[in-house]
Amino acid sequence: MKKLLVAACVSAVCTAGFATAATLTIDGEVVDVSSLQINSTGEDLNVIVTTVNGGGSGSVSSSSSSSVPASSSSSSSSSSSSSSSSSVPDNGACGSWPGSVKRDNTYAYGYSQGQHVVNIGDTITAMPFTTSASASEANKVAFAATIGVTNISMEAWVTECPGQPESQRVSFCYGYGSEAMGLNMAHSSRRGYCALEPNKQYYLNVRTSGCTKSGGCPVYRSLTKAYN
Repeated sequence: MKKLLVAACVSAVCTAGFATAATLTIDGEVVDVSSLQINSTGEDLNVIVTTVNGGGSGSVSSSSSSSVPASSSSSSSSSSSSSSSSSVPDNGACGSWPGSVKRDNTYAYGYSQGQHVVNIGDTITAMPFTTSASASEANKVAFAATIGVTNISMEAWVTECPGQPESQRVSFCYGYGSEAMGLNMAHSSRRGYCALEPNKQYYLNVRTSGCTKSGGCPVYRSLTKAYN
């Protein structure tokens, strides 16, 4: 499988063509791709993918498109996590950002994206997000160790302030696994999902156990919008 490296485009159009079809995971389905175009409009990126039907040369389907926030990318490129001492973006209700907690602003809650590499370590990384107004929306997030990362466990939980301990998690929003785990979140009571309130700020806290790299271990993060 070829790896696609997508450069960020600001107020521009970027197009990538491939001599032979590359592959891309779209909503969990692996498809052959002959070209990729990214249009940047304000804070949104419009990604247009041209696929190849049936694996044959010259049999090209119509293009499909999806929008993701400009601060995120659906490619498998590393994102940075950093500490911040500024107030959190919920009118300061939680006070200053904890100095021991890393901050990752790339969590695009409410969007479906393929695998995206983030660095997670044995200290907490908090990912702020805000739920939509829809009472029926449901989303999934999954983490899995990349190739070469072994003998680690991962856990994730949702809190109302960054870096709060697992004991202060919202509802049953907690996941744990050896080298892979996930969380299902909904804006109402739904079997197999923990319940979040619509139109509210939350934090997805993630950490590993057994990561020996000072900058954190690279893991895959996948996002799925299950229901609108």
